[in-house]
Amino acid sequence: MLRHLLVILTIAFSGAFLPEPLLAQSKTLKLGDEFKDKLERKAGVNKYIGYIENNPFKTYADLYVSEISIKLKEGQDITITATVKGTDRLVGMQFLDPTRRVIGNEKIFLSTRTSKYTNEEVPVDGDYTIIVVSEGSGSFTLLATSDAMEDDREMLERELKELKKRVAEIEAKLKALEKKSIGDKPKK
Repeated sequence: MLRHLLVILTIAFSGAFLPEPLLAQSKTLKLGDEFKDKLERKAGVNKYIGYIENNPFKTYADLYVSEISIKLKEGQDITITATVKGTDRLVGMQFLDPTRRVIGNEKIFLSTRTSKYTNEEVPVDGDYTIIVVSEGSGSFTLLATSDAMEDDREMLERELKELKKRVAEIEAKLKALEKKSIGDKPKK
């Protein structure tokens, strides 16, 4: 009986002592979509170190961090732009392959307000990770584009669906304006 109770308690509280990144909800970015989020969680001192682009001797070791995944295909190119809100706020990125190995520069260079990363060809199909860091908390936007987007049927279908929805909204507004203008005409 006691053994069963221990098993039940272990299962019930199994997530209580896991590190925060393992408990965090998965965040996924799709090519061409703007992703908005907040940097609210500190990574811990020296987990990620940010180097100032123009001054490599000045660093930040206690950064706010957010991890976002993106699905890519072997040979695909990607350009990622991260933008933070706030005057003189710094932002940087790191790009990890599906095994969480850093692709590109090991150092995270921080730029004022906007950081851009380009990879001309990813090595394998899989879920890649974009790590966004900043010296301050607050909102950020992320946009990933690829030359291969033009050939991505799923993305084109999603874009077409959004455009059709927008056209329907505009048509509805026009109809409402027409009805209002007919009702506003003076009667003779």
